Amino acid sequence: MSSGKSERLVTKEKFLHLSSRVADYLVMVMAGMLLLLFAFGLAGQLYDYSQFLGNGGFLSIGSILQIVDGFIVLLVVLEVFRGLQAYLKNIAVIPSIVDIALLAILRNIITFRVDESFTGYSPLIEAVSYLLVVLAVLAAYYMVKIKNPRKDLQRETTETI
Repeated sequence: MSSGKSERLVTKEKFLHLSSRVADYLVMVMAGMLLLLFAFGLAGQLYDYSQFLGNGGFLSIGSILQIVDGFIVLLVVLEVFRGLQAYLKNIAVIPSIVDIALLAILRNIITFRVDESFTGYSPLIEAVSYLLVVLAVLAAYYMVKIKNPRKDLQRETTETI
């Protein structure tokens, strides 16, 4: 009986090792796809920017917000890529996830326009909901990075990636 149990443990350990490696390879594929997405997105942003300048160089508030929004989206994609890199290096990714969430919600706030609201709710309700989300993400930021700074979670960016 003892040998049967040890065989099952070996098989279970092999399965866990194999599934962990497969998951790592899938994360590498996702990271590669994010790099491609970033490259195509950057090329598209540069093309859009040249189109704006080619139309007499006049940029309206709407077109400026569109350009800024595109570049902030690219920053979010880059931060997700960096989070995947940290994951592959077995570095805790919770601080990166909090950073990504903060950047993503700030992108929505920066580019928010009352005249282009699609929710059907009043702008005040939307603004209050953004405020609540920002407060929740800032609370997470405070808990992860300020209140409980753990050395294993907090490394310099140049060291992690």
